[in-house]
Amino acid sequence: MEEFPKALSSHKKALELFHQTLPSNHPDVAMTHNNMAKVYSSLGEYHTAMEHAEIAVQIAQEKLDENNPYIIGYRKLLEEIQN
Repeated sequence: MEEFPKALSSHKKALELFHQTLPSNHPDVAMTHNNMAKVYSSLGEYHTAMEHAEIAVQIAQEKLDENNPYIIGYRKLLEEIQN
């Protein structure tokens, strides 16, 4: 449990950097939101986890093919958080 806050801090820093250097709908931004969703879910912060998972799915739908393994994984995580 100690590592989750550190992981979250790292993901937030990465997201800040990506927003400065990449388009807001870049696949790396989606991946970072997905990773943040995993951490928030592990911390029991399901509402925040769902927000990040939804952003990841939205970006992935814009940028990736429907059968891309990343988008499939992002959708699966979103479904898990919703249930």
